[in-house]
Amino acid sequence: MQILNGYELDEVAWKAKGGGGMCNIATKDGKKFFIKKMLYPKYPVSSKFSDDYISEKIEECDAWLRYRKKIISSLPGDGQGNLVKPIEYFRDGATYYEVAYCIDDNGSIPYDRMYAESEETRARIMLTISTVLEDMHNKGIVHGDLDPGNILISRSTGGNLITKLIDFTDSFFADNPPESIMSKEYWWSPEVALYNQYEGKDNPFRKLLSCKADVFSLGIIFHQYCTEGGEGPKCTESRVWKELGKGNKPRINPSIEPRFKNLIESMLELEPDNRPSMEEVHSTLLHILKPELKAAASKDVPVKTVVSSGGSLKAEPLGETLVPGAGRRGNGSTVTNITQLRNPRKIKVRFSNGEEQIYDLQFAIQQGFVERR
Repeated sequence: MQILNGYELDEVAWKAKGGGGMCNIATKDGKKFFIKKMLYPKYPVSSKFSDDYISEKIEECDAWLRYRKKIISSLPGDGQGNLVKPIEYFRDGATYYEVAYCIDDNGSIPYDRMYAESEETRARIMLTISTVLEDMHNKGIVHGDLDPGNILISRSTGGNLITKLIDFTDSFFADNPPESIMSKEYWWSPEVALYNQYEGKDNPFRKLLSCKADVFSLGIIFHQYCTEGGEGPKCTESRVWKELGKGNKPRINPSIEPRFKNLIESMLELEPDNRPSMEEVHSTLLHILKPELKAAASKDVPVKTVVSSGGSLKAEPLGETLVPGAGRRGNGSTVTNITQLRNPRKIKVRFSNGEEQIYDLQFAIQQGFVERR
């Protein structure tokens, strides 16, 4: 049995995980963790190398590690909610390892079966994903590897769907991208394709990279959620991004509901500037779920909310305080903390089993998760 940095590996063989490493499951202090063995960079441990080479490689490794640590410290949450970010990096010999909490994907729903869920259920899943990504984008971080495999959707014992965004190995700051973006080609945005295919120094397509790359990738995923068999948009080429320069637009499956179709079409604009921001995607999905919000939006008066040390929220100037209620989820977990999001009608609820979920405020009140005081 192999032990790395206190983590006891459960599997004998490492399994491939994309282009960035091999993965395994491990146990530490009675908890399960997901460990990725990074294929690069490699720390120089051999004395056969010259001093100059060793110094150069150590500097490269240190810079890589600083960048990764800055990414994960900037990502919101503690790695146990809807955003399952890495919690630690360590090195053993020449190899670096990335650690995240292990997600139980028993009962997970394959993306090519999502179309069978109701419109409202799909909209809620899309809203959760866009909320997590909006939080990332507000910090200037691009996920960089969005595909259905990195969005885990499972059904709890109580029947609720739980959505988790994983795999941040290829995440980067939009103003400081890596030399190449090691994501899966099918979900590339056109600008990522141009950037990755350029050979040479001073990549001229660097200026095109932004958080809008995630919007394009997510548009393909949303299309897959809404079509039988998880089909992507129809194109003249094998990849959606290859339509760039051909004067064509990806063709949306006509079976997709109109309110989703319009959103997906806008997300799949080939020019980044023509796509909505993730904040706008979030807003559109919120209005799909709650049409009355759109009509009332212009009449709303912003309400300032603050989180108290006890986990309750106070809305000002209304003087209303929101506190954890006595309601329980199907798995028996209770509410331990509530957090107000930017949208005053949304809250993030943390449960006693460590899971976090984003709810409409009124829905949370109806379920007994939150009480007004």
